Amino acid sequence: MERAAGDAGDLASQQQITSATTSIVYSEAKKFTDEAYRTQFLKDHPIYEVLKDENGNPTGTRRLSDEEVLRLQPAADGKIHVANNGIFNDLDAAAKYAAQHSTAEGGPQYLIHFPEAEYMVSELMIAGYQAFLEGTFDLTNATQTTVDLMNRYGQDGLHFDGHSRGSLTTGNAMEVLSNQGVAGVLSNTSINFFGPAYNVSNASALLGYLQGSGYDGIVQYQNHMADPVGILIGRNPPTGGTLPGGESSVLWQMIRAATAQPITSHNCYGTAPGACANFWNAGLPQYK
Repeated sequence: MERAAGDAGDLASQQQITSATTSIVYSEAKKFTDEAYRTQFLKDHPIYEVLKDENGNPTGTRRLSDEEVLRLQPAADGKIHVANNGIFNDLDAAAKYAAQHSTAEGGPQYLIHFPEAEYMVSELMIAGYQAFLEGTFDLTNATQTTVDLMNRYGQDGLHFDGHSRGSLTTGNAMEVLSNQGVAGVLSNTSINFFGPAYNVSNASALLGYLQGSGYDGIVQYQNHMADPVGILIGRNPPTGGTLPGGESSVLWQMIRAATAQPITSHNCYGTAPGACANFWNAGLPQYK
């Protein structure tokens, strides 16, 4: 009888541990999914102007009013330049990369800021949602804003830069317009990708249809040979790249990029800082 009572006590204790563990796991999972949902659909994804000094270096941002969004100003090439930022980018980082990738000579560079989630797991959930579910289900606020700008300015003169996950925002917006059958809506639109998580071949086909050209559009992109996002996730061919010092491996450089080190194959694009020179032949990123 004593042994039976002990067994019953052990069983009750195990059930309590299992129940507590389940509750903790559920609470943590809910925390991450709730934050991912808030970041995608409830938080503002504002449009900013990236303020730059005379050398093109970012000095800050200025949030646009709703009225200003309706009258964005073109650069010297006659196009409105807009950037979609990547994963793990607070506003300062997003502005830095927008300026680094910008070709908006003689005019403003705008940024649709997809805010950074509070938790790393939530950020990864958002990337997964954009890669596999967006369009089938609701659009994130940044993608909806991209669709709106494409509809408004795509025939007058528009240029998008998409870095990393920002290429998903841009590409998914084009998928929405393609599904609506609005060929020609992007007749005067160009696109550049940097370390893209979206497949460039698919983006080119979409752009060509939306330009109304009858053939694939030209999506220029930069993709380092050791960029895990552009190579493994976007499945895009490399446009060049070298291994710094010649002593590191592609795998090591991919690990450095995936763990968000300061100077990596994933953030040395556009007018990258001097420390990035060792990542590229002649020190300059190559387009394809």
